[in-house]
Amino acid sequence: MTEAKRALEAGDAVRAVEFLGLACDHGDAVGCNEAGTMLENDPTQRLARLRRACELDEPFGCANLGLLAPDRREGLDAAEKGCNLDPKVCDSGARVAIDAKEWVRARAMAERGCTDTVDVACGSLGSLFARGLGGPKDTARAVPLLERGCKAGDENACKNVQFLQSVAGADSSADATVPTGELEVPNASLTIGSVSADGFTLRNLACNLEGGGLNAFMAGPLLATTVGVQKAALRKCAPKGGEARVLFTMRGGKTDARAKAATPAIEACVVKVMKTVAPVSDGTCAVTIDLRQ
Repeated sequence: MTEAKRALEAGDAVRAVEFLGLACDHGDAVGCNEAGTMLENDPTQRLARLRRACELDEPFGCANLGLLAPDRREGLDAAEKGCNLDPKVCDSGARVAIDAKEWVRARAMAERGCTDTVDVACGSLGSLFARGLGGPKDTARAVPLLERGCKAGDENACKNVQFLQSVAGADSSADATVPTGELEVPNASLTIGSVSADGFTLRNLACNLEGGGLNAFMAGPLLATTVGVQKAALRKCAPKGGEARVLFTMRGGKTDARAKAATPAIEACVVKVMKTVAPVSDGTCAVTIDLRQ
């Protein structure tokens, strides 16, 4: 795994995949997941690596298999297994179930991903309560769940809670955390609610990527892998925890970035780290990063 990370940091994706594949062959679940996320040009091998990761109880491997499996049932089962292994991937699983219109399973996964200690799926759970999907409709419970999801960086939750509050005639609190929209990608060609690799998760990812070098399925996982290489540096930006919304542009082998976070110091630190991220394709992306990872 050390050799794979060095190859990735050096921009040698081919060698990185080789090392990760060797780690996977020796039973390294994380290696299987990371190899799978990078094999965009070999769908068969990609799925094989992610299946092996999930068999080895790697939650992020199960979550990625859930997103990529061509068979809806396999994808849903994998996503559900990942959620059972680690609540941090439950929002990804809930969204897979929502896409499959498996409302009861979606609500169950969203509930596992929205607890006293985990908030990744609170926005999805609030939306299900608001619409009465997977169980009884309960607007009174939906609003605080959506507010919590919004504060956790779920932009759909922000929009939904504003709508519910306007219908109910409720006043928004003065300190509500609602994204301003300044760090977004208009008319994004790729949007992903949550994507993970090697224990690192990106949320509310939106991109416009050029050149076709990455297919739509693999762009998210590969970005999670490359940004995740810098997770230790990002953690140092906010030792007490927090989130950042980042808009970054990759062009000509360089990455430029802007960030919105709790303080200017955190923003400056995140921008400095993001500028060291190896570009995966020319284009622009916006993403929410939990700095506690």
